[in-house]
Amino acid sequence: MKGGLMSTWVCTLLWAVSSANKPSQKAKQNIDYLLNSSPEISVPTESISIGIAQAHLDSKVVPSNTMPTEELSLSTNLQRSPNSSVPVVVPSARPAILSSNKSHSEAKPSGMLSSLVNEDLEADFEEEGALERLLVTLVEQYLMNCDLIIIFSRSFKDTKLLKTLVFLPNQKQLASINDQGVAGHINWVSKRCLGVFILSMDLEPLLDFGNRDMTSWSYAARVVVVGLTKEELENLAETKKAKKTEHLLGIVKGSRPSHYFMYTNQLYQGKGLAYITSWGKRNSGISDEIFPDKIANFHGVPLTVVTFEFPPSIIYRKGQNGELLFRFGWEIAIVEALSRVFNFSIIYTEPPSGELWGTKLPNGSWNGMVALMGSGKGDIGIANIFVTGDLGRREFQEFSTPFTGVRSCFLTRMEPPLPKWQSLGLPFKLETWVAIFAGFFITGPMLHLLSISGSRRGYERSNLQSVIFSTFYAVGAHFRHPNHLLPTHASSRIFVASLWIYAILLTTGYSSNLTAFLTISRQPSSMETFKELFESRRQIHELVYFFQSQMADSENKYLRALAERFEYLKTLADIKKKVLNGEGVMIQSQSYLEYTSAQLTTPQGRPLVRIMKECFLPYSVALAYQSNAPLKAKFDTAITWMFESGLERRWFFDAINLSEKFRKMDKKILESQPDSESPENDENAFTVRSGVIPLGIDHMQGLFIILLFGYLISIISFVTESLIG
Repeated sequence: MKGGLMSTWVCTLLWAVSSANKPSQKAKQNIDYLLNSSPEISVPTESISIGIAQAHLDSKVVPSNTMPTEELSLSTNLQRSPNSSVPVVVPSARPAILSSNKSHSEAKPSGMLSSLVNEDLEADFEEEGALERLLVTLVEQYLMNCDLIIIFSRSFKDTKLLKTLVFLPNQKQLASINDQGVAGHINWVSKRCLGVFILSMDLEPLLDFGNRDMTSWSYAARVVVVGLTKEELENLAETKKAKKTEHLLGIVKGSRPSHYFMYTNQLYQGKGLAYITSWGKRNSGISDEIFPDKIANFHGVPLTVVTFEFPPSIIYRKGQNGELLFRFGWEIAIVEALSRVFNFSIIYTEPPSGELWGTKLPNGSWNGMVALMGSGKGDIGIANIFVTGDLGRREFQEFSTPFTGVRSCFLTRMEPPLPKWQSLGLPFKLETWVAIFAGFFITGPMLHLLSISGSRRGYERSNLQSVIFSTFYAVGAHFRHPNHLLPTHASSRIFVASLWIYAILLTTGYSSNLTAFLTISRQPSSMETFKELFESRRQIHELVYFFQSQMADSENKYLRALAERFEYLKTLADIKKKVLNGEGVMIQSQSYLEYTSAQLTTPQGRPLVRIMKECFLPYSVALAYQSNAPLKAKFDTAITWMFESGLERRWFFDAINLSEKFRKMDKKILESQPDSESPENDENAFTVRSGVIPLGIDHMQGLFIILLFGYLISIISFVTESLIG
């Protein structure tokens, strides 16, 4: 019966409010009757069961502080259609002082509504109604177009204050709170702005609710707490949920009748509460901003940035003794730009050695950067962070809007160049060499046959009539050896003349091409695909347990097989050593591998490592925040501006150029030291000065191999002749 009466009263009230812009006198009388002379109304202790929506990156929640702002009066709001989208009233004025030390002339609050459930208090509210008017005014000025969630304790269940909130025209959910927590299911996701009223004089259930189940809350909501003392509000403001709620307003009763004080949490700008304004029975409106923007200006408050050296995102410039001079890099530039936009200072901190981004431990916790963000010791994380919820990362940290994307690739050793002695055979292809050697064996006997034939028809030199002499004669012609012994017969002369022309063209082409091959280094065929990497049987190295799980879930059979070859090393130096020795490959983001490959070169500038052509797993890169961090919305907006204006790409190339500048400076300093090798002694020094490449032992090793081979054959022949003779 009570439920039916309540439904009738609610429908009547909504009809009265929405039927006209200015309610008639009869409608006002009906509303007064419903509010003042109704029987005991039992407010439902369970809210509408819509389900609890977990907040995440792609949530449809529209935070109130991101909606358009404009000054709207109550009459303007009432003239809008109930279905129209009306911006939230968010005055732009900011309190001159946001500090818990602000003094005021009023007496300090001593308590609140200690006799709220007594009959005398009902009489006080009927006479003055200051608190009711305060909450109604608050809704009219700041929450008129917001959905409301009303959480109340047993002591507020049958009060006129709760009835006043229930009869407000906003869409709302109701739930009671007790020692067992919040009764009922609350949907914390709203497409519009959201206001939360907490009516309770019992602190303990609120502390318990504020420190558990972090998903059952709206951190973007405007929260109003009624019923606690100032000291109790300070304790509530230190709970996990309150620390990440931007707008937490506490209303505390003063020592004078019908007088109240309003306090807000300070979020990043200090512990405790900050005094906002007061309210009395003569007030008709709120002139101060009771929901100040605490993110737009941090007033120099420091934020902790968790990072470590990971070029080119974060590059450390170190002194001669290894001490850190300063940090730079394109992600450092992004954070420093945010610090200038939002006026905060930066304190850098690093994860423990070897932990880097973090690894999930057997007990379900994390170490590294994820642990620092999850424990609240870090506000922002930067180090080429991939946007992923792998292994439950989002329970401990959140991500900004992405500002770039990278692929995951493999870094492998640059195979050593082929030996220079092989250059002797490179000017001609195999089939050319086959034809040349065939000519060696044909031209000698052919010359011998022509000489025999010529001697039968007339005179021909006797030397050419020998097969061995004719063969050496032909071979000598191939090497352009001058020979004064000429054949006398016409057919033999024509054959020798064509042999010389052939030899001149052959040796000219060979010598010209040989010069080119002697002055360049040829790389052997190397692995470029997952299949070739799998067949090489090399180990896969990385710093943290991340890529292995991604590869194990791949549809590519070779990647799944490679996932079983992972070996984790603690430092990048250890991984580089393995790669340079040809014992394994390193998997990491392409930008990092490109930077690393540019640093790992020989003194002559030849790269020692390279990136395989086949890559996989493109990822978005972003900053890391604490989960449910209130700074995400505004910081993401600024990051989007940077991305759209191209600043992040400019900072990327600036970091690369500055790093190269420092590398050249360090090289000059090293070369200027007395015990360093002078560039004049470098075999490439002449090349740098003249542009001509001198041929060294390395280039001519093939010739010396032929000479040594000739010596060996001569010695064998000499020994054989001695034994036979």
